[in-house]
Amino acid sequence: MAELACTPGAQQAEDLALKLEALRERRRDAASAAGRTPDAAVERVATFATGTPVANSLGEMWVMQSYLRPDLLEAAGVGGIDAWGATFTGTVSTIEMNASGSKLKPVTRIGRFVNVPELVTMSSVYTDVVTRDDVPAALPTLVGGARQVLSMPADQEVRDFIVDLAWRAEHFDPKRPDMDNILKVTSDGRNVSLDPRLGNLAAPLNGGRAGAVAEQIMRIHHANADTVYRDDAGAPAPIRGALQIVFCDRATPNKDGRWSIYDGVRDELVARGMDPAGVRFVHDYPKAGEKAQLFADCRNGRVSVLLGSTEKMGTGTNIQDRAIALHHMDVPWRPADLEQREGRLIRQGNQNPEVEICNYVTEATFDTVMWLLNRTNRRGSRARRRSLSRSVRPPIGRGGCLGLERRGAVWWRQPKRTGRSKSRGRVRCGMSARCACRWSALSSGPPLRCLTVWCFLLTPAPRLRATRICPI
Repeated sequence: MAELACTPGAQQAEDLALKLEALRERRRDAASAAGRTPDAAVERVATFATGTPVANSLGEMWVMQSYLRPDLLEAAGVGGIDAWGATFTGTVSTIEMNASGSKLKPVTRIGRFVNVPELVTMSSVYTDVVTRDDVPAALPTLVGGARQVLSMPADQEVRDFIVDLAWRAEHFDPKRPDMDNILKVTSDGRNVSLDPRLGNLAAPLNGGRAGAVAEQIMRIHHANADTVYRDDAGAPAPIRGALQIVFCDRATPNKDGRWSIYDGVRDELVARGMDPAGVRFVHDYPKAGEKAQLFADCRNGRVSVLLGSTEKMGTGTNIQDRAIALHHMDVPWRPADLEQREGRLIRQGNQNPEVEICNYVTEATFDTVMWLLNRTNRRGSRARRRSLSRSVRPPIGRGGCLGLERRGAVWWRQPKRTGRSKSRGRVRCGMSARCACRWSALSSGPPLRCLTVWCFLLTPAPRLRATRICPI
């Protein structure tokens, strides 16, 4: 299983493991020198603090355990990752997109914990878990209780480009990775999904992703232009208006004259009447002092729209005072990065009782692959946090997983055609072994290719044509 594969580790990770083992050896030597048995030494030699103990795969749980208490793993007979995985993890079978986003394929992954009581008992010896619900802080809620999914159709040239990606993914020469490889296919697919110009194609006729983002920003900007906020002293601030945050990790500003989608968004905003001085790029403020002043301008109302990447505007960015909306222009690889993004908005100190999170996707492109990868990885992260039941699976509800499923669903809609066909039936939901959905749908295209994707379509999204959804 790829999730538990022991690929060559990073030198920093190996360095940390060696240092921890050296510290334990010192404790054992000190115990022997004091006339005690070596196993009487205290194994606590380090303290870790993290908000994402499981960010990419369930195997990271074994990594943390081997760092902090390898003696417990050895005593339980699961010192190796193979034995640990066979004891505490189980597989789930799903239908996912291929690397180019053009076809569906069955995939079996490590996706759930088993023997959870034993795992929790072992982990509780050396861990303390504090969830957001344990912190008594007033946090803003999402408008309508869910994220907004704004999808747009792909131009014909983009669809043809995606077909070429599928051919490249299946026919590149593995002996010549310098000519083409799956990483290049992936990068080209992500670029063209964001904007055709990043794939050396013609500019989109309708403004593309940049135009869609600008349209939503202006809608929210006008609706909150007269909102009064308070300064640090609690008095009404002289400048009115809210702040909006835009995240995009690709096509960031550069100095070599290449087109950047950041410039595209700013041009679209200025064309719609936005003050250019109110639109800032975090990349223009590389020094710590400059960035601190930028964040202060965001809090006091001098900045209306701030664009940045997850790396430069993630952890440690405190601009939540006026933040009314967050826009995901692209999709990060890891769910932990997605949480870091949204943590800039849903954060203690935000003076807005309700906020919006907008997700922008291009239908039938690589966006589908990215959101499904996030859904798969978030399954492991949520399983760790919700490890109180015997077998943990992502819940069907109004939480984060549902949002990811809805986003994957919208992008895989079939092209419209004339005429309508009515389909009725019952399917078993691929998200949970105990959940089934009865549906009565009126669709304008042929049925999709697998039951799992049908289940994605049955989640309550207003853009879909399901006329009735009810659990059995």
